[in-house]
Amino acid sequence: MSPTRWPSPTADGSLSRAELTWMSLYEFLHTKGYRLRARYHPNWHPSWIGSDVTPEYIREHHLEGDYEDILPILCRGEALDATKVEDGKPVWLKMLLSTGEELSILRTMSQKDLRFYPHNHCVSILDVFDVPDTDGKYSIAVQPMLRTWYDPPLHLFVEAIAVIDQILEGLAFMHSLKVTHGDIMSNNIMMNADAMFPDSFNPLVVGRSNRSFVLPDATPLGSRLEVPVKYIYIDFGSGRSFRSDEEPPLVIWNGGFSLMPEIYETYLDATSSRTRPYDPFKADVWALGYFFYGHFMRPCMRRFPVLDALILNMLQHDPLSCPSAAESLRQFRDATASLSWSLCYRFPPFRMISWGYPREEREKVERDEAQEYFRYLLHFLYKTAGEPRLLDHM
Repeated sequence: MSPTRWPSPTADGSLSRAELTWMSLYEFLHTKGYRLRARYHPNWHPSWIGSDVTPEYIREHHLEGDYEDILPILCRGEALDATKVEDGKPVWLKMLLSTGEELSILRTMSQKDLRFYPHNHCVSILDVFDVPDTDGKYSIAVQPMLRTWYDPPLHLFVEAIAVIDQILEGLAFMHSLKVTHGDIMSNNIMMNADAMFPDSFNPLVVGRSNRSFVLPDATPLGSRLEVPVKYIYIDFGSGRSFRSDEEPPLVIWNGGFSLMPEIYETYLDATSSRTRPYDPFKADVWALGYFFYGHFMRPCMRRFPVLDALILNMLQHDPLSCPSAAESLRQFRDATASLSWSLCYRFPPFRMISWGYPREEREKVERDEAQEYFRYLLHFLYKTAGEPRLLDHM
């Protein structure tokens, strides 16, 4: 069965069809060296059974942290967290079409000569094996455990600079290999936080940043100012790859990001459909510019002029006028190379802006974030001896 057709998890805490599929693979995955969490054990006994609480009570009173096995699989159910039996490290398992473009791209980006290349910001695969009883149609790709890119939150503009630089660098590198992503958005950008969490973290926090309940989680060893993190592209389900000697062809939209003008305007026209050919490389640049606009320009109320020119250039209405990823990266680095005190500016509390907290909660988040900002600011000024600059490890 195709993972994209799996239904959403059930409301009463029981397993969905997608989760039952993963449960059926529990023993097989264990033979491969990977252990699923308790919810997917064939003999799973829900922790709330026999107590005075119900799934409804747990959710209403935000007790999911005490009953973690109530937390279902996320999204469409094609990916699930697991633990590597050998060393106890968490990983992601993702079910893919064995002959699909996504697995092919992941294999390319995980080749020995590319996997550890510093400009490569694509998720790697640690292992691949066929799903039993599917006649080789589906494979499971094992990927490193990554964390949401804004968790822990950013506080200083210098931290935002590192995010933008790395994902621009990653897109330029990807495009240099004639590979496009096709679905650049916040959910598809993650963070390798191994240096920040050397003993790992609770994988259940991933994808649940906007949660109303408390989950036990590890304390970071240091902030982005102290330890290196790497931002990573995931989910190449809408990606495409072309031969190195092939002129980049125009393509037809078949899923993924669709707000770029050449697709969105066609879709709004009732007499047409999403069949207008477009340049997937320029579309990636536009999509990344839209991501920058939504997360770094609009929330900041254009307080960082150094970003405005870059983002507006990437969001050109005419694809022919849109810069390449490499040109955007050069423009960004030229514009930020000499920044100093503006690096100390406060990056707005992304959680408060994006998640629609009630007013009382917003005020609390604002106070907490302000205190954190001043703590980070003092630390940054200490690290740079009172002369703010870009840090080498960022």
